[in-house]
Amino acid sequence: MRFDVTLWRLELRQFLTGRAWFGLTLILSVLVGSTFAQAVGIFSEGSRSALASPDLAQGLNPYDGILVPTFGSAYLVATLLLPFVAIRQIGQDRESGALKLLLGLGCSPLRIVLRKFLVLALAWAVFLLVPLSAALLWMRLGGHVHGPAFAGLFLGHFCYGLVVIALALLAGSLGRSAATASLLVLAATLGSWVLDFGGAAGGGWLSRLAPLSLTQALRPLERGLLPLGHLLTWPALVMVALALAACWLHPGRPIVRKGISSLAGVALVLLVFLGAARIQHSWDLTEDRRHSFPIAVERALAGIPGHLEIEVRLDAEDPRWMDLDRGILHRLQRVVPHLRVVRTIATAAFGRTGPSSDDRYGEVIYRYQGREDMSRSTSSEEILPLIYTLTETPPPAEGPEIAYPGYPRVLASPPGMLWFRLFLPLLALALWAWQRIYNPKPI
Repeated sequence: MRFDVTLWRLELRQFLTGRAWFGLTLILSVLVGSTFAQAVGIFSEGSRSALASPDLAQGLNPYDGILVPTFGSAYLVATLLLPFVAIRQIGQDRESGALKLLLGLGCSPLRIVLRKFLVLALAWAVFLLVPLSAALLWMRLGGHVHGPAFAGLFLGHFCYGLVVIALALLAGSLGRSAATASLLVLAATLGSWVLDFGGAAGGGWLSRLAPLSLTQALRPLERGLLPLGHLLTWPALVMVALALAACWLHPGRPIVRKGISSLAGVALVLLVFLGAARIQHSWDLTEDRRHSFPIAVERALAGIPGHLEIEVRLDAEDPRWMDLDRGILHRLQRVVPHLRVVRTIATAAFGRTGPSSDDRYGEVIYRYQGREDMSRSTSSEEILPLIYTLTETPPPAEGPEIAYPGYPRVLASPPGMLWFRLFLPLLALALWAWQRIYNPKPI
């Protein structure tokens, strides 16, 4: 027991005596402060217009205008800097010979990896207190913060950091040097951006691989949506990455055994992702219910017993597809029990080189139990009655809709600049200096 406590203390001290976390804190403080000041300035300009014309106030949501951009700084730090801090934790043990000593003392590779992961996870939670302080400062100045959406945003960034840490530990176990490990983890994180761009462009094999992007762990929660599938896929990815890191960390294990374990882990992750992709249930955390129909409409749609199929003959770059997907299909997939959406490859009625022969471009076909109907509309006012009639579902009684009020807030000057640019860096510097004095020789 005392041996385990000593190892925990050494692991934490090794992290705190390094310069990497201090540099990360300094960069994060400056980035968060600058982004927060810029977001408040833009939001204040929009609020001035809203105060003159109250109809514009509905478009002023502090979650989108203040919180998401401010926490975006944490996303950049987690993607570009946090992996190097995690790799350093393994690289130091390997270079100093501490890894072989721990293995010789009976510590299993899995316990070594888990100890490092938990220390780094705790450190990442502390790092997130920097953008959290910006949200608290916004509330202190009279700004509005919706609790569920903000909690989901914090959870998303925390989970994204855990995924990056687990992959960085895996890369540190695979690479023989810190430079090789850094290239591996940057290939994974930056490759996620390529998958995102391919998925946004639509079509091709990149769009099919887009759900494997690491940023998919964060993006729905940035939009205020908590998918049930995320609660299954990303913990599974973290656990498999840590298990593989422990497998590759042991120097005496045969390479063939490591390779077989890696293939089994990759197969397991793919199966979990494919299974979770079929789970459409999610929770709308936003205050304006942007991902949801009215409650009465959702209850009626949830009672459709059979399989509803929607075939869309629109190109992925067509604005009508974007409106239909965001305003109708995305909401239907959350509530209709048996829904299948198929986007048929089609050519616009007027292509880049001239008119096209595809006269059915733009059609949206709805099929249910041998019956079908067609519409070209992207409006819920026309599509929902069509679905009610096609599925023989009684239309719900229309109730009063509560409009989102918006929360305009005008601030004369950017707040909190001394906190982000002076006090936080000085606090981090004092803690780092105290650790260096207390333990001058890093372990």
